[in-house]
Amino acid sequence: MRKTLIALATLFAATTAHAVDLAPGLSLDTEVKAWHEVDAEKNYLTINPEVEWTPNAGALTLSVGTVITAYETQTGDNFVLFDALDEGSRPNIDFGAEYDLGNGAELFGETSWDVDAKDRTELKMGVSFTF
Repeated sequence: MRKTLIALATLFAATTAHAVDLAPGLSLDTEVKAWHEVDAEKNYLTINPEVEWTPNAGALTLSVGTVITAYETQTGDNFVLFDALDEGSRPNIDFGAEYDLGNGAELFGETSWDVDAKDRTELKMGVSFTF
């Protein structure tokens, strides 16, 4: 029960997002996310830094980011932030491009680079509609 209360306190205190404008059209967005899996009784804390570039404040946005796990209770080693440097545990580097077509429509492309396998993951291209 104590672990559940600690996880809930961490969840409400640590789930945050922050953006910093580095230059016109260039921003660093970082999300820290904490959650608890109730049935599995596991806790997680991840850090997701992402750099976005919108050239000439236009409809195109390019991004690069990653998700780094900082804490998890799935293994015996709970604080796993520095495990991201170990071979086999390195996070993928995510790449994306979005082009706003207007009226809630957007073209997108995204892929990742698997640092451990030294290979690109599946390339996804498509269109999305928001209404």
